[in-house]
Amino acid sequence: MYRNKNTALIMILCVLLFLFLVVLMFRHIKVYFVFSSGIGPLLLIGIMVMAIVLLFFRGFK
Repeated sequence: MYRNKNTALIMILCVLLFLFLVVLMFRHIKVYFVFSSGIGPLLLIGIMVMAIVLLFFRGFK
């Protein structure tokens, strides 16, 4: 079984994403999350998730 070379970077990005989501949740705690927070945080979340997935799959090569 192969070990992923990017494990440390993936873990750092996951922790940063979790912290960002927690802070965002406490700042915008409303029923309509998408409408109250705007498009910026959603783009940042999408970019971080894509980076995590990309690093995860590139680490097995």
